[in-house]
Amino acid sequence: NFTNYRISPQLITNEMKAHINRCRACRGPITLYTICQDKYLSQLFVRQLRWRTPKLYFNGTCNTFTRKIYKDLPDEYVMKMTHGYGAKGCVPVINKKILNKHVIPSFNYFKKWMDNKYIICEEYLLDKTSVKYPIDYKCYVFNGTIKYICVGERFLKSASLHAIDFKRKYKFVGIRDNSRDIILSNKALYTLKKYCRDLSIFNNLFIRVDFYIIEDEVIFGEFTPNPNNGHHYSREMLSLLDRDIRAMRRGRVIFNNY
Repeated sequence: NFTNYRISPQLITNEMKAHINRCRACRGPITLYTICQDKYLSQLFVRQLRWRTPKLYFNGTCNTFTRKIYKDLPDEYVMKMTHGYGAKGCVPVINKKILNKHVIPSFNYFKKWMDNKYIICEEYLLDKTSVKYPIDYKCYVFNGTIKYICVGERFLKSASLHAIDFKRKYKFVGIRDNSRDIILSNKALYTLKKYCRDLSIFNNLFIRVDFYIIEDEVIFGEFTPNPNNGHHYSREMLSLLDRDIRAMRRGRVIFNNY
């Protein structure tokens, strides 16, 4: 129940308060649920933890999106609705054209698409091995400790779930695993663990935290409180997750993060 996790006032900036007042979907007490459900608020929050976030080109609504802002956008970026999941509410642009549509989005196109929703526009993160889409590194975190990492490659329509040491792989049900063998550097893995350990400020917290890794630099993506809505897990994986959550709540050390 993420509404029970209240955010320390020391981590709530004036910019976060201003956004909550502007965004109709964020009204109410500032809890971890409020943070997780809003992509912009999530970025503002993790900046207080000194996590690296994507470069931000715009945040606001159609009322604050001007022709000058549109003109100053780089060749590659992604427009995102702050509330939403998956590819819904997301417009990736590469070489000034919408990905897979090969259409240049006009100023009026974005004004209409925003539809009075709150929007962020951020850098499009691709490393040298990415094809069209960035690789997602989704960390399953228990009390600040990573136990599993899911590597998702949208271009290959593939996802694979690994133990933190990458020595064991678990299969999803109904999702192809034709991903390449990806081994994280010690530097990137250390940063992932260091970032996620900051979440130990919340007791008995299980959450998935999504990152991108560009040339060994770890960049925050988003929080996912309910990974896959419980779908696509094998019986073995559900059993392991249930075991780990129960052990976490009993305060037992079930794995070592370092």
